[in-house]
Amino acid sequence: MKAKVLLDTNVVLDAMTGQGAGSLAQKIIELAGGDAFSGCLTANSITDIYYLVSRTSSAARAQEILPYLFSLFSVLSVHDSDCYKALDLAWDDFEDALLCVCAEREEVDILITSDQQLLVQQSEVRILSPGDFLKIFDVKSM
Repeated sequence: MKAKVLLDTNVVLDAMTGQGAGSLAQKIIELAGGDAFSGCLTANSITDIYYLVSRTSSAARAQEILPYLFSLFSVLSVHDSDCYKALDLAWDDFEDALLCVCAEREEVDILITSDQQLLVQQSEVRILSPGDFLKIFDVKSM
C-alpha cells in the first residue's frame, strides 16, 4: 500500500516559485505525478495557495494551478472538531496544529514541510523536511 503523504502549503509554494526548498519541492511534485505515493493537501492549504498566487501573480494563474493540484492530490476536509483540537494543542502556530490534527484524523503517514518550527513538533504523524522525504525515494538533491 502506498504511503499517504500530506504536503504543507509552503512545500507547494516553494515548488511553484522555486524559492526556499524549491528544487526539492519540485521533485516531490514530480513524484506525486508519477504515482509514487498518495498525496494530499488540506482544504485550507488550497485556499491559501489560491490567495497567495492570485496576489503575487493573478487570479487567472491561481485558477490554472488549482486543477493541476487537484489532478495530483486529494483534498482533505477541515472539520470544526479539528479546529477545536488544534486550539487545545496550544501550539504557537495554529495553522501547524491544524495541519497535524487533520493529518492524524486522516491517518496520514508522512507530513512534508519546510517549516522549521513544525519539524520539531511532537505528532502521531511522521514530519519530514523535503530533503529527508526525498531520501526515502533515493532522489538526489539538485
